[in-house]
Amino acid sequence: MHHRSVAPVLGLVLSALLPACSGEAQREDSAADEGALARARTLVPDAARLQFETRGGVTTLGAKAKVQKALSAFKKATGDEVLPRCNIAPATKVTFFDKGGEVVATGSYVCFRGTIKLAASGEETRVYFHPGDLSVLDEPMVPADVLFNVTKIGIEKGFGPSAKKVEVSEGRNLAKVLAAFDAEAELLPQGPVTRCPPNHRVTFYRGHDDVGQLTYVCGDSPAGKVNATFSIPNRAGEREGDYEAKGDVRLDAPAVQRVFDDEARDLVP
Repeated sequence: MHHRSVAPVLGLVLSALLPACSGEAQREDSAADEGALARARTLVPDAARLQFETRGGVTTLGAKAKVQKALSAFKKATGDEVLPRCNIAPATKVTFFDKGGEVVATGSYVCFRGTIKLAASGEETRVYFHPGDLSVLDEPMVPADVLFNVTKIGIEKGFGPSAKKVEVSEGRNLAKVLAAFDAEAELLPQGPVTRCPPNHRVTFYRGHDDVGQLTYVCGDSPAGKVNATFSIPNRAGEREGDYEAKGDVRLDAPAVQRVFDDEARDLVP
């Protein structure tokens, strides 16, 4: 699976729709209000992650706040809703996943109208949304958009042959590392570049793919929170090998160190 940066995908989705639309649509309550979210939850129960697919690539929403905004955008169609006129364009496919990564529903839409089909029952519902309701697709990527169903975390300290490494796969320690920073928060601007390479690297894996990495410098005995750089690799398209997103987070370095020490003890014969 790969992820494209949000802005280009949004342009691909909406460039075929919004420029061709005319007229004013009557807006209902805010797409993110509790009522809209409750209605969306009845359409797609247990949805914890959404994947939008266009001809330009795939965008995944994994952050809870983003998922709620996207779910709230979809409303059950009655046939009486007023929507802008649009030229026909390629449909955007949507897949809804639960917390365990299982598909709970699929759907597609074009010109603000579409359908959602539940995987378990096969029930299909016609849905619609207003222009701007899916503006969440234009929000910057955050770590939680890629840190779902993490199966392994590698922690490395030092450089070269003398570097110390551990692999975390047990659920308790995986949770501790993931809880050491706010994965839902927007990435902060990167701080000043250090004159030496970072001496701590934390790599997050889902299956065989590394989906994100933290790097930071804080000596051998970190104390308190530090600024760490979180990067999301890009593996597809013209920007392959670059980063989809990169910025700083506030990291509880001692929490990561405690996991490192716990795992390192298990390596001692």
